[in-house]
Amino acid sequence: MSNLGFRAIGYLMRPMVSLSVLALFVIAFAGCLDSAVPLGNENANEAPAIAVDERLKVEAKDCIQAGGNSVYGGPNTLGPFPSANQLPELGNPRVGAFGATFKYPGDPAAAPNAATESWGIWHVATMCKTYTYMGEEYQNFNMGWIAVMIERPDFDVWGEPRIQFVVADLSFNNDAFANNTKDATGGAEISKSTDMVIEWYAPEKYMHVIIQESNHGTFDFSAEIHNEFGKKESEHIRFWMLPRTDGMSHAHGCEMLACEAADEAPPKYRPISIDIFDTATGGGTKLAGESLGTFIHVNGEEQHQGNPLGHYQDGFDRTIIIGPAPEGIEFEKTWLH
Repeated sequence: MSNLGFRAIGYLMRPMVSLSVLALFVIAFAGCLDSAVPLGNENANEAPAIAVDERLKVEAKDCIQAGGNSVYGGPNTLGPFPSANQLPELGNPRVGAFGATFKYPGDPAAAPNAATESWGIWHVATMCKTYTYMGEEYQNFNMGWIAVMIERPDFDVWGEPRIQFVVADLSFNNDAFANNTKDATGGAEISKSTDMVIEWYAPEKYMHVIIQESNHGTFDFSAEIHNEFGKKESEHIRFWMLPRTDGMSHAHGCEMLACEAADEAPPKYRPISIDIFDTATGGGTKLAGESLGTFIHVNGEEQHQGNPLGHYQDGFDRTIIIGPAPEGIEFEKTWLH
């Protein structure tokens, strides 16, 4: 395995080598998603091309990814999205969560009525040794995300992403990229990554991860890792986020209160996406274990605990861009975490 246990703290941005200037914008950036991506689908059988604004793009190299999964028996609905079965992405582990033991088909002791699918909340840290943004190369790219795997939405006609997530919180340690992406998505919950750790207490056996970001505090967890269940492959991953149509943060407004008491109309939400393209660099592995660890999320005076399923992968480069955002689609509910 490669790149075990390196650490990046804060939002370190040290220019190393100036690369050739990236291509000119296909269209001008004007602070909103509609100006960055040509949306709509005039022909239901053809997906329109997506133009990429270079200020909304990062290319990272030599990456690892690790996290903890709060496992629940499925299926479920997250906002307007039905959850997808996450077991193939986690190696069909046996998991004990919140006092219940879920035995999956991969476990020889599984009972005939064992659960065959689950959903769960992914708390994920991605760390890369170098990255390129706006023609400059930097060290230490951090990306944190809190998400649930979902089925592909009916309105998604763009490309062929292998898996999709609805994402509640997303953070990056490059301030300009985080701010530009938040502006371009019309206020999606995107913030600054302030600290990140992926380390091994015992190599390839017991893992420790910290995700810290400005909007939602600290996620700190450890987990046993003992099962190599796959190789890291090149893949397209799509994140869906649901910012409010009025541009307010998803944690404020009358979805957290009684709308009638606040004399407000219920908020509405529109789908936007972030596209992730991972390129396997050879020899990358996917590891998981069982939920034999600790988890704590602290945000101000609020905190909660759990026992997560840990997962880890390495051996890939990652490109991040703004993805499609269909016009004319609004929802009356979102997923908050």
